[in-house]
Amino acid sequence: MGPAAQPQSFEEWGAWVERALQVGNLDEATRGAQALAALRPREPHGLLLIAQVHLARGEMADAVSTLRTLAAVDPTSPIPFTNLAAVLLAMDLGTEALEAATEAVTRAPTDPTALERQGQAALLAGEHALAEGVFATLLRQRPSDGTAAVGRCRALLALGRKDEALEVLRACRRAGTSDTQVHLQEARLLRAAKRPTEALDILVAGIPLSLDVTPLWVERGDLLLEAGRSAEAIDALRTAIQLRPGYGPALLRLAVAFDRSGKADGAVAALQEVLESEPGNTGVRVLLGDVCFRAGRYTDAIIEYDEASRHDPKNAVALLHKADALRAKGEVPKAIEVYRAGLELQPADPIAWGNLAGCQHHLGWLPDALNSADKAVALAPSVPELWYQKGIIHHALGEYEEALMAANRALGLQPTLAPARALVARCAATLGESVPKRGSPVREAYLIYHDGRLVSHVGTEGEQSLDEAMVGSMLTAVSNFVADSFEHEGGASLGRLDLGQTTLLIEHWKTIFLAVRVEGSEPPGLRQQMRQVLIKVFDHFYEPLHAWDGELRAVDGVERLLREVFT
Repeated sequence: MGPAAQPQSFEEWGAWVERALQVGNLDEATRGAQALAALRPREPHGLLLIAQVHLARGEMADAVSTLRTLAAVDPTSPIPFTNLAAVLLAMDLGTEALEAATEAVTRAPTDPTALERQGQAALLAGEHALAEGVFATLLRQRPSDGTAAVGRCRALLALGRKDEALEVLRACRRAGTSDTQVHLQEARLLRAAKRPTEALDILVAGIPLSLDVTPLWVERGDLLLEAGRSAEAIDALRTAIQLRPGYGPALLRLAVAFDRSGKADGAVAALQEVLESEPGNTGVRVLLGDVCFRAGRYTDAIIEYDEASRHDPKNAVALLHKADALRAKGEVPKAIEVYRAGLELQPADPIAWGNLAGCQHHLGWLPDALNSADKAVALAPSVPELWYQKGIIHHALGEYEEALMAANRALGLQPTLAPARALVARCAATLGESVPKRGSPVREAYLIYHDGRLVSHVGTEGEQSLDEAMVGSMLTAVSNFVADSFEHEGGASLGRLDLGQTTLLIEHWKTIFLAVRVEGSEPPGLRQQMRQVLIKVFDHFYEPLHAWDGELRAVDGVERLLREVFT
């Protein structure tokens, strides 16, 4: 576009702007837009081109203003409103976008673009019922429209209609969609429903359908990793990286897969590749340090933690993990110094307090060690190892009764903790007492959602769990109690189940049940303890358990709370 091609007419300037936008020459496109505005400031086609130039330059507010002017100039056309809705969606202005898209649909009720904008805007504005209806209309017109299927799926999920959402995606696949996102969304729903084999099948089916299938391979790798099939996960993630070299999400998951396979070198190489493009990513730096730490490469780990701290001096995780590495290297005084620095930033970390107590104990700083151990158990009273550590510090101080009490507390939480049992014996011998025979009658605990799905299971170490058939029978039996349970106020007792030689005590609170397998007769006070545990679990995990979607990561850590029923 040189001076010789200088346009003269409005139409020539319009063609000039279109060519400039096609080749990405924004300076020439801007010059053309200025000429259009000067020649015919209210001509619809000119206004649309001017808006496109503003968008190309990232001038969103100017684009909105120009499109509103266009809508005023040409109020019967859906085009200004459809384009305005697209810009407002890009600005995350859901309500305004919905207003514009609705105006477009009013003028062109069957126009797919206008309907798509309306559905997207309704989702963004939280109008899920409207969005569901709009995308349903689109799918009647175009059954293989992947964007509409995914949009309707999102709306149905927001409305709590998961089965319908899954069927929408399946119908779109049956109609022959080539949209990768349909397969990806269906796989994720099946994964959340604990149907990983079906999820993998969907991903395999979707892989040949699109040129951009990297997300499918990443999701497949994730599913294989979750299933413990690390070697297959590595192959899938390598394929993703071949399709899109340097793709961060694939590299991060590949590093995890290598790490779980004990292949530290592969994990390190993957993380270093991420850092080539993101040198300041402190999360990746810490992860790389953790990989080195688990491989026993403590010096390398410390280097990575230091680099993370250089980029983010207030990164408590980097400091505390560095302290762990220093401790592992035997540099205990340095470790103590770094633990203290990390705990100033993150004072509610019980494990860090416990590790600090261990270092102080190692150096013979017993009062300091006891103070740190007290803070650790106060923050995490259900961790048996912390109580054991508190016990051995009391023992070193000659406080044998306190040591015995702490060791017994550890055994109450984990009856098979051998070091705690040995500490009990040592304290009892010193005090001239016989070792008490401890042990909870509770052998297993099952946390069950009200529809019969198993949320979590914990058992006594070394105890043989119920077989799958027995668990299935138990879940069915518990499900049959649901209707009766809601007749009781405050989670009243549901009762007792005898399944062959197995006795189960069952309690209910809100949306969850606790089924406890006991050995011998029912001990006094156990039901009250079960109710207290249920209330604590529901309060702690209120958001996921209020309407649980089956995602186990949402209730990560619930096992520690369930173990309180064993004490």
